[in-house]
Amino acid sequence: MFFDAKLSKLGEIEFSSPAFKTGDLIPIKFTCYGDDLSPPLRWSDVPGNPRSIAIIMDDTYLSSKIVRHWSIYNIPIATLSLKPALLSRQQIENTFMQAENDFEHYGYTGPCPPTGEEHEYVFFIYALSQPLDLSGTSGPTQLTNAMQGYVIAYGSFSGRYVGN
Repeated sequence: MFFDAKLSKLGEIEFSSPAFKTGDLIPIKFTCYGDDLSPPLRWSDVPGNPRSIAIIMDDTYLSSKIVRHWSIYNIPIATLSLKPALLSRQQIENTFMQAENDFEHYGYTGPCPPTGEEHEYVFFIYALSQPLDLSGTSGPTQLTNAMQGYVIAYGSFSGRYVGN
């Protein structure tokens, strides 16, 4: 799900990680070759009148299929950061929910490209006009479909990793 906020009516959100700069290599502790921890994230105040936030991390290496590594949603709008090493379960904190990723488990699955391959991992943040109601098992497609029509602001940044 790619948006260009500059070309749309969507608001912009400044989004980054204090662990690495956009376009840089993602530190090994946030990959499958290290501790496979979710990285710390931070963002600016969200424009408009959002009711919740969703964050997604995708591997965009394959042009034919985007691989979803992480989806977390129903983050309260007063939240401006996520600490590292979030738990890998469907519900964390009070309202934070995680959808299954393309590896069929809840939570973050870090970069894990084959030896010698460099992949780009894009982190997206979406401000939504309402919380998402995804009952039961929800995966990447269900989350993406549920967000349709509710995105009011957006931001992104990326990191890279080369398989060991």
